[in-house]
Amino acid sequence: MSLIEQAEYYTPILDIPNQCFTDIDSKRELEKKYGRKNFICPCNNKQYNYLTTSAWLQHIKSNKHNIYRNQEERKYIMEFGNFTDPSETVQKTIKELREIKVINRQLINEKNLANSKIKSIENKNKNLNIQISNLNIQISNLKKLLKNNEKIENKTENKTGNEKKKKNIIIKDKEESSNSSSDVIIMY
Repeated sequence: MSLIEQAEYYTPILDIPNQCFTDIDSKRELEKKYGRKNFICPCNNKQYNYLTTSAWLQHIKSNKHNIYRNQEERKYIMEFGNFTDPSETVQKTIKELREIKVINRQLINEKNLANSKIKSIENKNKNLNIQISNLNIQISNLKKLLKNNEKIENKTENKTGNEKKKKNIIIKDKEESSNSSSDVIIMY
């Protein structure tokens, strides 16, 4: 059993100054990219190598291969937007990442500040609730004292009212007794 090596698929070269893809058209470039191995052009699934450069040169001039290259250009533009140097794209992406990290740090700091304010407000709220409950207890105690004072006042009013009645009775009795000459003594 022998191992068969799969040939690599051909991809055109990105030509940034001309804003397009170009084909490899020299024996040296083909050998540099694919070595001495075969490669397959996706437009016709045919294998080529650096030794068959004349067949390759005829193929890259064909209409079928031009359609394939144009499709690859459209795919690239759809995916990356335009023909720029990949290192420039990487640098732009790194810069955007840094900006996003800065924004992320700012948002985290704002979130932490907001959380600390929330905790502070919750503590103040808890303290106010404790004060309110203490004041409610004091109010209920004061209401009880007020009721007791009212009861005591009512009892004293009843006693003073009864004493006034008794004094009035004694005075009336004295007036009557002075008229009738008999002394009536009322004891408390």
